[in-house]
Amino acid sequence: MPAEMSGTNASDKLEGYYNLPIIKINGELAGMNKDNAKQVTYEYRNGNTVLTGSAKLKWQGNSSTAWNKKGYRLQPFTDNTFTKKEKVQFIPSWSPTSKINLKAYYTDGLLSRDVVNANIGANIASTNFSLPNDLKQEDNFGFIDGFPIVLIFNNEFEGIYSFNTARSDFDYVKYGIMGNGYTNVTHFTSTNKTDVKLDGSDFESLNPETVTDDEKSAVGDLVTWVATSTDENFKADFEKHLDLKTTIDYFILGNLLASVDSFGKNQIYLSWDGQKWFMQAYDLDTTFGISWEGKEQSLPTGLIGTENNLFNRLSKLFSAEISARYAELRIWLTPAYVLDKYKKRINTIGVGNYKLEFAKWQNPSKDFATYKQLKGAVNHQFSLLDQFWLKK
Repeated sequence: MPAEMSGTNASDKLEGYYNLPIIKINGELAGMNKDNAKQVTYEYRNGNTVLTGSAKLKWQGNSSTAWNKKGYRLQPFTDNTFTKKEKVQFIPSWSPTSKINLKAYYTDGLLSRDVVNANIGANIASTNFSLPNDLKQEDNFGFIDGFPIVLIFNNEFEGIYSFNTARSDFDYVKYGIMGNGYTNVTHFTSTNKTDVKLDGSDFESLNPETVTDDEKSAVGDLVTWVATSTDENFKADFEKHLDLKTTIDYFILGNLLASVDSFGKNQIYLSWDGQKWFMQAYDLDTTFGISWEGKEQSLPTGLIGTENNLFNRLSKLFSAEISARYAELRIWLTPAYVLDKYKKRINTIGVGNYKLEFAKWQNPSKDFATYKQLKGAVNHQFSLLDQFWLKK
């Protein structure tokens, strides 16, 4: 690291060196984990925007906390008494927020998949004019958003991170749940509604935080209806239980991205009335040929997600509707569109920053998860889905 980075205007020189926004965090970090937050100060610099303050910092993520390079949750506070959270507007297109995720993306050699894929999902959602107004009002239609940044801990380079909005609390819905594993409940094969626990062993309850019997009953009704309804009733009554448009969009997005971790875990269901559920995608980094642990993974040769009974039945019984929606999206949703989004982000990070990142962390997919690999995977997925859903 160049000598001129110490002394007066050191932060300005850091930003010039990395050519990226910088967040510097100072404080005693020993003993931090997912449950034990540390009190720190932060300085955020992005062009002529400089924000400073007090915050709490802890690990963020689930399986990712096992990796050497950790992800973090930053929660700003109004002062160093750490008694009142502060909402800060970090960039103009985001609403003020009291929590930011500093995502490590250790297993993704491009450090980009999750955010770029989320923005593709948001753009798909933006074309669904029947989307609930609450999701339309979210910063990114309910998807996360973010940009690359340099993280400095106590004046030491910690890596290239992604400065991300946190997953929405969805506090405007009656019930919100997210798949937390692969079970007969999250795969919608359970015929007994009392199988539903919502304790993280099947789904996790996002809202309310404390699970109620009424919520478990509502989820149980959904799961058992999918599992036991006749084909005729599944088609006729689908909209009474699930929103068809967001479910189809979820299925298309998951297949386009080859998102192998989206059809048991990470699937979000939102209900405003406790009866009808809308779908939302989350955690889109295990995509385009990378496994959850950063290993190369074979690309699909057919539709994925059909091991989940909901999507298996959807694919069979609503094939015409899926094809019609895919053809509608395919007018603008092209390989060039997807790859351009990736190019903008990875070129913003830059060759020099990737070298610094890999020298520090030896990221497991750094040698194969290249733009060339991504380009091949994107073209493969479009070609595959065109065969299934573009009727000649």
